Amino acid sequence: MNKSTPIFLLILTLSVYACTSAPSQNAIETAIAQTQFATSVYKSTFTSNITPTLVPSLTPTSTLQSTDTPTPTESPTATPTFTPTPDLRIITDTSDKFLLKASDLPSDARYYLPNSSWISPHHNYEIISDWGREGGLEYLEKSGRIDGWWVDYLRGARTVRAPEVVFHNIIQYKTTAGAQLTVLEFNYIASGVDTLEWEYVERDMGIGDVSLSIRSKEMQPNGKYRVWLRVEVAYRNYVSIVMGYGWEDEVSLDYIRNIALVALEKLKSAPLSPPGSLDHIDQ
Repeated sequence: MNKSTPIFLLILTLSVYACTSAPSQNAIETAIAQTQFATSVYKSTFTSNITPTLVPSLTPTSTLQSTDTPTPTESPTATPTFTPTPDLRIITDTSDKFLLKASDLPSDARYYLPNSSWISPHHNYEIISDWGREGGLEYLEKSGRIDGWWVDYLRGARTVRAPEVVFHNIIQYKTTAGAQLTVLEFNYIASGVDTLEWEYVERDMGIGDVSLSIRSKEMQPNGKYRVWLRVEVAYRNYVSIVMGYGWEDEVSLDYIRNIALVALEKLKSAPLSPPGSLDHIDQ
């Protein structure tokens, strides 16, 4: 419907009345009313069909976007692990200074030295003689053995339950590594140099730097065992070996361990020298 439609209706209505007869006052008012109604309908219809067009805002919008620089995340700094430098200082005092004396042993057993044949130095050439040339030379070369001493003490008291004989062997090496190697790889079980059958009692006794204990038993005609119980301790460049011998009920590990601790204290009290201080000594 266009704008001229209401006017056209009014003219059409009057024309109809005109063609028939002169319009009465009521007819004219009716025509005018109809025309006003049609006009209002037209306005309502015309207005409702208009869809308003939204005009975009002319307010300039910044095209710059936030470019905040992210705060860098700090990676935790690894705490350095400090490995302490091993103390490789060695004892340069000769082995005879650390040999156990009878006074170092339990007093109630009254250990004593029967005669001079029960104590002696133990030189490297004797190792070759005892172990055989090939085995002896291998041991001396790998361990860096310098020299040693040994002693046997005999029990003087008969009423005390203690080993009949206490043996001590003290050996000096050029390095701490050589001493430890002797206990771990050249003990009687690992080396096989001894004719007796040995078994491990404790592989790690927690004494010195490295320690272990081994035992050998031999049946006697009376049906009881004679026992050799041996404790070997490496401390710095020394090896201390304490062994007890006697009837099985007389030789206990605790007894031999305590004597081994006495021998170890002698070594701990010795002055120390830088590693390599004994490298000049020929074997």
